[in-house]
Amino acid sequence: MHCVKHVIIWVLGILAVASACAEDFSPNLQQLNHRGFHPVGGRSHIRDQHCSNHAAREVIAISSGELRQSGVVLETDFADSLPPVSGDRVQLQQVILNLLLNAADAMAGIEDREKMIRVQTQLEFGDKVKLLVRDSGVGLDPRDIEKLFEAFHTTKEHGLGIGLAISRSIIESHKGQLWATANDGPGATFCFSIPCASSSSTDTAAVVQ
Repeated sequence: MHCVKHVIIWVLGILAVASACAEDFSPNLQQLNHRGFHPVGGRSHIRDQHCSNHAAREVIAISSGELRQSGVVLETDFADSLPPVSGDRVQLQQVILNLLLNAADAMAGIEDREKMIRVQTQLEFGDKVKLLVRDSGVGLDPRDIEKLFEAFHTTKEHGLGIGLAISRSIIESHKGQLWATANDGPGATFCFSIPCASSSSTDTAAVVQ
């Protein structure tokens, strides 16, 4: 049930983002279809320029109830004046949501310290936007990190082992990278970076907040 619950939260989260219903977990199917979101992969990929900070805030709004129920304290540290990125906003938000839920899962059994998630954005090398999700959970064995991104590999008792594989595929389709590191202290940090929108495309396309 735990696994099913998280899959439902993930899917409903994506649908809620797409329908701009940050507090409503009962999106209307007719409205979603009208917005171009169709079941079983039928949704066309919509690439636009948007702000990563705004995209992350929307995902946090959707997942905040589940995180609070799990006793998680969430902090944010968003870089000011980030340049826009170009990509499928819903897909990228799906990745952020998956990283948040994974971070919460990693802290499920923690009782001796605060359950903390920190979401941070940065400008990297001047031409990439980087997003980090840091938790205070059980951490990672550096020798097994790459296995986490293999399809059907899972460290969870009832996990499906597809979330990180799908997430990496999405990020790579945006010409980016997704990776994980063990923290110096408790927990782990999952990060992705994607290129900023090119200056030429910025001049010709509106930025979606």
